Amino acid sequence: MNYRLILVAEKMSHDIFASTQHKLAAKGFSFDSDLILSDSGHRAEISFNSVQDQHQLKEVLRQTLVGSALDGFVLERDHHLAPQLLIMDMDSTLVQAETIDQIAKHVGRMDEVAAMTE
Repeated sequence: MNYRLILVAEKMSHDIFASTQHKLAAKGFSFDSDLILSDSGHRAEISFNSVQDQHQLKEVLRQTLVGSALDGFVLERDHHLAPQLLIMDMDSTLVQAETIDQIAKHVGRMDEVAAMTE
């Protein structure tokens, strides 16, 4: 079956992706295209073939990415993806800080928010 692997990070680089690609190749991913790195530098995409079903692939991907600074997902290659909205946990996923604290600091309410969130 033909798939696309999409990886998302705060800052994606060829080195980060190459390391992840190497780990996934060792687990049976057979990549068949060049890496496409988004202009923003937050997303990378590559096509691959696998005899595993999508559920198995997602589990391998989850095991590979656990503890890394990457999030990822697998789509069938022909699935149209028009990235317009990303919904995810921000804290320690996309940013290495507590988002609510950063917003409170920005609006001058750090002490009030800290009292409520401790």
